[in-house]
Amino acid sequence: MTPELQALARRLQEVEKQVAHLAAIVTEQTDTDRTVIANQFLVRDDQGRRRIELGTVIPEGQTDESPWLGLFDANEQVRACIGVSGRGRHGAIEGPWIELYDAMGNGVIEISVEESRPTIRLFNESGKATIAVATSELGPFITISNPNGKERLTLSIQLSGQPWLVMSDAQGDTVLKLAVNGDGPHLVFGKNNKVFWSAPLGPVEWQDTSLLSRYAFNESCFS
Repeated sequence: MTPELQALARRLQEVEKQVAHLAAIVTEQTDTDRTVIANQFLVRDDQGRRRIELGTVIPEGQTDESPWLGLFDANEQVRACIGVSGRGRHGAIEGPWIELYDAMGNGVIEISVEESRPTIRLFNESGKATIAVATSELGPFITISNPNGKERLTLSIQLSGQPWLVMSDAQGDTVLKLAVNGDGPHLVFGKNNKVFWSAPLGPVEWQDTSLLSRYAFNESCFS
């Protein structure tokens, strides 16, 4: 066999291998029962920019891997993430979570579920949670905080159906409580667990006015 024929034979063998490889890929693509195993998946657009990433990560301070999915904009800035367990802005998260980010990569919305209790937080430009919506053993809560993240107003409806409102001063001390109990509305002004004025109860102990005062309002319901 001449050298030219030998070279042609080698090329034909390479072509046969490539055709067989392509045929195997086509078969895999049409096999709906196949399983693809990998440590990470990365999807890029036609410009080569990262747009989707799927994988696992070990959160800071933890030993177990947590799955997550990230979506990126045209500048390769993360804009949305979804995961299960890990570490959020308020500490460790044991359940599923979703975070949305602005164009600068700052988190603006966080949704999480822990022990069957969903929580939604909205953050300002400084990364402080200014609005939080959640449920607790006392019922649903809405907390509004100042730009520094200090809770100032809390609204809730107890499991018994009684609505209440609590206001705090700049130091985080409760100064006003308004509730509608079974015997009617109650309004209490106080500070440092001392009642200054109340209606219609008259002089009463701050901690005995209602179920509201027995709850630790100075501690965050969403930490």
